[in-house]
Amino acid sequence: MPPGFPLRVVGRTVRRVADRAGEPAARGEVDLDIKAVRLGVEVVSLRLVDPRFYHLDTCFCPLEGGPIMYFPAAFDARSNRIIERLVPRHARIAIEEEDALHFACNAVNIGTTIVMNKASRALRANLAALGYKLIETELTEFLKAGALCEAFNTPISSHLFPEVSLPLLAALPNALYLEYMPWFEPLYGRGLVLDGEGQAVVPIAPGWGASFDPAVIARHRVA
Repeated sequence: MPPGFPLRVVGRTVRRVADRAGEPAARGEVDLDIKAVRLGVEVVSLRLVDPRFYHLDTCFCPLEGGPIMYFPAAFDARSNRIIERLVPRHARIAIEEEDALHFACNAVNIGTTIVMNKASRALRANLAALGYKLIETELTEFLKAGALCEAFNTPISSHLFPEVSLPLLAALPNALYLEYMPWFEPLYGRGLVLDGEGQAVVPIAPGWGASFDPAVIARHRVA
């Protein structure tokens, strides 16, 4: 949860999974009570009603400093009232269906920088108005696969091709490790950059952030 966000919000996915498995429906409520005790904060339960948004992270994103992005149509009326009561109007970014279906809420927020799959002009303007810098890394089906893993609390890591995998992992909250195999690094004009803590720095250039070295590519050209 980003610093400055006032409470912990929990989706009802736990309860729906328990219901499908034939376990008592009260299981979800018990799990929420346990989370509240462990976290030492107020825990708010929000109910998802649109099957396209199977997990809270697909339609609700708390941002550093207190604002939120969310897709109101994914929640029932009670949940929307709770959100409106707890988060001031100026701090709520209600996204449109187009952005929601591009998993705009399944974003990574570090300071004032937000990394997401794709954003409409309106969403970019709303984020900029609140002082956020947006980095778009269009990932389509890869992002959907990663979000599905996150919904079931499954961490993921990449395998090979770190230049392509890095932007993908940066857009997923459940990314664990970037596998670094520099086999193809000579083909690129810029290799992997690490910060002072050994963490990979996500490039902000277009596409996946890497470019090929034309001279090297020419040497490998097949007539």
